[in-house]
Amino acid sequence: MIEIEGIRTNLTTGEECKVKLQAEVITLPNGEKVFQLYGGPTGYESFYITPQTYEDFKPDKNYWEACFGDRRWDRLIIYASEMRKVLGE
Repeated sequence: MIEIEGIRTNLTTGEECKVKLQAEVITLPNGEKVFQLYGGPTGYESFYITPQTYEDFKPDKNYWEACFGDRRWDRLIIYASEMRKVLGE
C-alpha cells in the first residue's frame, strides 16, 4: 500500500483539511485491476482501472473526486499527482 494525501471537506461547515490515506492497485482473479482507497469517507471509494484511467490522471488533470459529499459524507478529492503515486506514471 502507498500513502497518499487528499483534501476532505465537511459540506455542512465548509471546513477543509488535509488527510493521509492508503491506496493500492488490486489485481482480481480475472485479471482486471482495481484502484482501492482506504480511509475515505464511505469506505467504498474504488474504481476499475482501464486504459483511459491513465489519461484521466495526466499531470495536466486536476484531481479525482473520490466522494462528492452530501449531508452524511464529507467530500474528498485527491490530486492527480497523488493518484499517479499509486497508478504509476
